[in-house]
Amino acid sequence: KMKLQPFVATLGMMSVYRGVAYLITGGWPVLNIPQNFRDIMDGGVIGTLSSSMILFLVVTVAAYILLKHTKFGTYLYSIGSNEEAPRLSGVNVDFNKIMSYAICGVCVAFAGMVMLAKLGTGEPAAGASYETNAIAAAAIGGTSLAGGKGSIIGTFLGAILLQALKVGLVVDTFWQYIATGLIIVFAVYVDVIQGKLAAMRLNKKAKAE
Repeated sequence: KMKLQPFVATLGMMSVYRGVAYLITGGWPVLNIPQNFRDIMDGGVIGTLSSSMILFLVVTVAAYILLKHTKFGTYLYSIGSNEEAPRLSGVNVDFNKIMSYAICGVCVAFAGMVMLAKLGTGEPAAGASYETNAIAAAAIGGTSLAGGKGSIIGTFLGAILLQALKVGLVVDTFWQYIATGLIIVFAVYVDVIQGKLAAMRLNKKAKAE
C-alpha cells in the first residue's frame, strides 16, 4: 500500500524481523524442542522418505495448481508482466499482491518449522543468507527476476539442482557463497539475452509483415 519497491520492502522487513528474533531470544538458541513436534515435521515415514519431504511435494503440487489452474495464478503472472494492464482490466492488484505475500509467509513458516525440527533448537541466526538461495533456485528454474515468467516445476528442479551443486562443491563454505552469487548473475544475464533476442525476432517479424 505504501508503493515501495517489493524487493526493498522485503529486505527491509527481513532485517526488522531478524532483529525481533534476536531481541526475543537474547541471541541464544531456544532449547527443549518437543520430540513429538520433531517427529511430525521431520520424522521418517517410509524408509528414507521423511514427513518434511512429503510436505515439500504437497506444497509444490498445491502451488502448481494455484498458478496454472486458477484466476489468481493468471492474475499474478499478468501483474508480474505489467502491473498497469491488469489494473486497467479491473483486477484488484493490491489484493492479489498482498495474497501472494501472505502465501509466501505461510510457506516460509512451514520451512521454519521444518528447520526447527531438523536442528532441534530454535536458532535465531538460522536462515541467514537463505534469501540468496531462494533467488538462485528460482533463477536456475527459469523464473525471470523482471517478473511475469516462471513456473513452480522449474523452481522445484532449480532448488534440487542448487542443493546438488552445493553438495557437490566439497570445498570451503566461502566458495559456495561465490558459486551461488555467480549462478544468480549468470541466470539474470541469460534472461536479459533471451529478452533481447525475443525483441529482435518481433522486430524482424514486424518488418517482414
